[in-house]
Amino acid sequence: MATAVCICAVASAFAQTKNPAAHKGAPAHKPVRPSVEGTIRDAHYHPVRGVEAFIYQKDSTIIASGYTDSMGHYETNAVMPGTYNVKIVYPGAKDMMVTGVVIKSGPTQLDIKGAAPAADTSVAFTTLMPQPEKKKAEKKKAEKKKAN
Repeated sequence: MATAVCICAVASAFAQTKNPAAHKGAPAHKPVRPSVEGTIRDAHYHPVRGVEAFIYQKDSTIIASGYTDSMGHYETNAVMPGTYNVKIVYPGAKDMMVTGVVIKSGPTQLDIKGAAPAADTSVAFTTLMPQPEKKKAEKKKAEKKKAN
């Protein structure tokens, strides 16, 4: 009886797999979920290990977290799309709060390069990671002003 249940559970797991190649031994695709990921590097562009990244809701509740590995890469748990604050806590140093991080579908890139802050710091996400569309719009405005 226990064997029959076990076989059904395995068959059910294979039936729910959406990647048909997974049945042939190929790796299944990792689902793309909203999260924050990136790399943390010091002032000399060396990866920083052991940095913690926390995603905060508007009410200051921590809803996701992640740690940098030996290559300075981190990835947080999946969250619902929305606007959050991300706190970057350096080992043995102060922290940096990145405000206004807009998380859509898939991972949102948040790379930090430079020395750890000397004191607790708050910076806007758009300052760290300016949107390419805004850069293009600003460039066009500047060109129009020069033409006039």
